[in-house]
Amino acid sequence: MKEDSSTALRELVYSYYPVGVRVDDAAYPDSEESRRLEAARTRAVQDSAAWQRLLESLRIELPDCRIEDWTHLGTNKDACYRCRVELATPDDSLHAIVACVSIITPFYLTYSSVVRQSGSRFSPSEVRHELSDDEVQYGNVVASDIEKIFGYRPMPPGIGTELVPDVAVGNVVLGKATLYDCLFTDDRW
Repeated sequence: MKEDSSTALRELVYSYYPVGVRVDDAAYPDSEESRRLEAARTRAVQDSAAWQRLLESLRIELPDCRIEDWTHLGTNKDACYRCRVELATPDDSLHAIVACVSIITPFYLTYSSVVRQSGSRFSPSEVRHELSDDEVQYGNVVASDIEKIFGYRPMPPGIGTELVPDVAVGNVVLGKATLYDCLFTDDRW
């Protein structure tokens, strides 16, 4: 079985998330799987040198963009490092290329995020996994740096949205979690 098949990735998920247990269940944090994920998060926080090199490299290579570290390994219970490469926009919208680097599998994810503002109100985020022509140049820099620094590959196309119906993660209930939610974060905006 290929290590990047959806079956293999679901098996990996089962080693980090307890099957059939809700996040708010008292058994969840005490499960072997949850403890394994916590240990991976702790290691990632303690050994974040590669992540810091990536952020610094992006700041140098993309000087016209704001690079924001959105990693939430201790508070939001993500399974990835995450940053937003904020692109310049002609209006008040927020436009970013987002990069997620998994701490439990050698894959990364990039996507586009646009939040439009009307007065004091913001629209829900528009998330696209396929970058537009004007985003590709930024996405290529991000992908190249991740591959160079971490040695990771992009998440295989089409696999991330597959359900892992018998696990819960973050704010995603049993029956709704995807491979993206489990291997990276359920907070994609």
